[in-house]
Amino acid sequence: MNSFSFTSIKNLFDYTHEKNKEIHIIFSNYKNIIEIGKNATPNMVLCSTSGEFTNHGFSENAITGFSCRSDIADVIELFHTPSKGYLKLKNAAKKISGNPNSFVLLLCDGMSQKEEMILASLFCIDDNSKIIGGSAGDSLEFKETYIYIGKRRVFSAAIFFRMEQRTILVKENIYKPTGKYLNVSSCNYSARTVNSFNDLPATVEFANLLGVNQDDLPNHFMDHPIGQRIGSELFIASPQKVNEDNSITFYRRIRSSVQMELLQPEDPFASLKNTMKTITFKPSFIFSIHCVLRSLKFKQSDLWSRYSSDLLELTKNQCGFISYGEQYYKHHLNQTMVLLAVE
Repeated sequence: MNSFSFTSIKNLFDYTHEKNKEIHIIFSNYKNIIEIGKNATPNMVLCSTSGEFTNHGFSENAITGFSCRSDIADVIELFHTPSKGYLKLKNAAKKISGNPNSFVLLLCDGMSQKEEMILASLFCIDDNSKIIGGSAGDSLEFKETYIYIGKRRVFSAAIFFRMEQRTILVKENIYKPTGKYLNVSSCNYSARTVNSFNDLPATVEFANLLGVNQDDLPNHFMDHPIGQRIGSELFIASPQKVNEDNSITFYRRIRSSVQMELLQPEDPFASLKNTMKTITFKPSFIFSIHCVLRSLKFKQSDLWSRYSSDLLELTKNQCGFISYGEQYYKHHLNQTMVLLAVE
């Protein structure tokens, strides 16, 4: 797998025409993706972003991605109706079954709030199979995101990679528990809205635990998402907005009666150091997906340059994108980096 990074659409097409026997997974802002889609060839998969990670680090105006042999990858279109196209999905899943190095790259529509539905439809994929995914972005306009297979715009896509080299899938949090708990008393699961925590209106209890004024609560959301423990792992849910009825809408679904933990920031470079330690081989390629809220925090604190430099120490052959949500195995989560390394 080989990463690439270009500043012009012409340079991208010069590259893909030269390597027309390979599959190219391409990430850029939605204006570039729409333009590229007009002349895309069937061996190109396109996804719009809210920023890119390239072999030079973080960018907001790059055209990046990676190429690989066509004989190791199957590109599957995913539909609004999960049952449609299921046979192709099932056949692709069979090809990776039993191979611990294979993985699925999931590219989801970033505005439909259907990520959990998409993950639930992947029941033909073994729960232990690696899934790394990101929800497409639109440069923070929050209107419409774009995914293409060739010239054809699609709802979402899954690319199944049959790998011979070892692979590792890593999830990185830059938030840690505060020891304060929020029990979900009432929620609207499909709307991603929590009505009450600990039997109190959601905004009231959230503000109480933070020790802040209720009117000021949204200003603390970026530094204080909440987390759900599943086994030994912590999965982050980011608050999106406060509603007039004192409920809170999140960027992922939260079930009733679940115990959530209030989180606080920790040193992102210490987190990255731990992430790098989990990669037990020298990687030849790395693909990473970074939550847009993490990216905004890094931009506000001027951390992207150092973070990019540290991550690129693993290998210069890297690419990735800034997403509106992340998928890790069969979980949808927020404010997280997910990373796949190939030996």
